[in-house]
Amino acid sequence: MEAVEKLPTSFWIIAGVGLVWNLVGLSIGGVIVQNGYGFVVANGIEVFGLAAAALPVLVIVIGVGLLLYTRSAESKGWVS
Repeated sequence: MEAVEKLPTSFWIIAGVGLVWNLVGLSIGGVIVQNGYGFVVANGIEVFGLAAAALPVLVIVIGVGLLLYTRSAESKGWVS
């Protein structure tokens, strides 16, 4: 039988970072679509009031902030 070589640890780290990067972008898109529907199409502000819009807006702001932070970290070479 032939020996099977293990993939290096760096491969798994880079693959993990790439997967997380794609999931962050996908989840930001999902949050925007879900909250956009709830407050634009379904008139959520009229139904729940303006105070109920605070948490979804906060979630979107934090998500976009994290996305910008990861791009900054990538450009500074903290992650590759």
